[in-house]
Amino acid sequence: MAKAVLEAEVEGLGRILRVDAPFEEALEQLKLSEVKYPITTRDLAYSRMQKGKRSSLSSNGSYTREGFLYVKDNPVLVSLASPLLDLRLARKATQTNRTGYYFSIQDTQIYDRAMVQAEKDKSEEPEKRKVLILPSREDFAISRTKNFELLQGLLKDQTEKYLNFNEQNILVYSIGKDIVDKQSGTLLTQLWFSSLDYRSELVGYSRNLSDPNRMRGVRVNGAEGTQKSF
Repeated sequence: MAKAVLEAEVEGLGRILRVDAPFEEALEQLKLSEVKYPITTRDLAYSRMQKGKRSSLSSNGSYTREGFLYVKDNPVLVSLASPLLDLRLARKATQTNRTGYYFSIQDTQIYDRAMVQAEKDKSEEPEKRKVLILPSREDFAISRTKNFELLQGLLKDQTEKYLNFNEQNILVYSIGKDIVDKQSGTLLTQLWFSSLDYRSELVGYSRNLSDPNRMRGVRVNGAEGTQKSF
């Protein structure tokens, strides 16, 4: 079984632990290492800038704390606390992906609750939102002039700095609506924050949770990492 290993120490944040394992196993290993949740997209972006473009943090992508939610004929949502962080759902999703299929729940209760939060969050500054509504069900790009608010919701205080660091627009990929609209419940995926070589793409179509992919978490001074809240 894979173990969490120290990948980097980041000033102003803490120790970055990394696990290369199927999704549910990686979650369990982080918890055993006293890290409750995977790293946020914001904290991974911050860490990449602190350690530089040649660091393993920049050259390798990672699953992060956020997750995508899909329901037929409805906007795509991104929750800053993915439903798949629940180990019960993580196990089911990993097992389903192992058979080559996307994981879905038969009802829409999780999506409906997330949408209520997203509507409530519209009155908040982007950096304070808990659930984000994607501007399109198709793939799209984020730049300083297009969809910038969405990136603010994810990267918070690091948004402008990271766009400069990335040196190009950031693409967002989600599951095709032709697939989503065949589902009767809620389809769930985990956000994959790609490496710099892949332009820091925000990927929401992955069904590879059963593969030994990377997951990172933050631990501060030997204890559970308390990621900054902005």
